[in-house]
Amino acid sequence: VVSGCRQNPRGYDVRLEAIGSRDAITVGLGERTPLRSVEPDGLLAPSHRGVNGWEFFIDRFVDAYRAQAEAFVAAVAAGATGTTDNPCSGADGRAALLLAMAAERSRTTGQRVALDTIVAEVAQ
Repeated sequence: VVSGCRQNPRGYDVRLEAIGSRDAITVGLGERTPLRSVEPDGLLAPSHRGVNGWEFFIDRFVDAYRAQAEAFVAAVAAGATGTTDNPCSGADGRAALLLAMAAERSRTTGQRVALDTIVAEVAQ
C-alpha cells in the first residue's frame, strides 16, 4: 500500500512500511512522528504525548539535506579524479528503479508482483 498526503493536522508525517512475505520494516518512525491510536479513546501513544510533530519538511529532513549537500561539495571538490565515494551507487539507483517498476505494475494490475519478475524482464 502506498499512500501520500500533504496534510496531516498532527504534523509533517513521512514514513514507509514495507511488508513482505517473511518480515516487515518501518522507516521514519521517531519521537516526533504523529501517531494516534485507533482505539475508541483515540489517545496518542504514551511515548508521543506532549510531543509536537514536524511542522515543515525542511525541519524533518535537515540532516539528510545537510549530508546531501556535503556529499555534493565533496564530489565537486574531487572533480574528475574520482577520489570521493558516491553515497548512492548506480546499483542503488537501479534497485530503486526496479522496486518502482514492480510497485507500478502492482498498482495497475491490482496483483502482487515479485521483484524477480521485473529483474528477469529487464535482463532480456
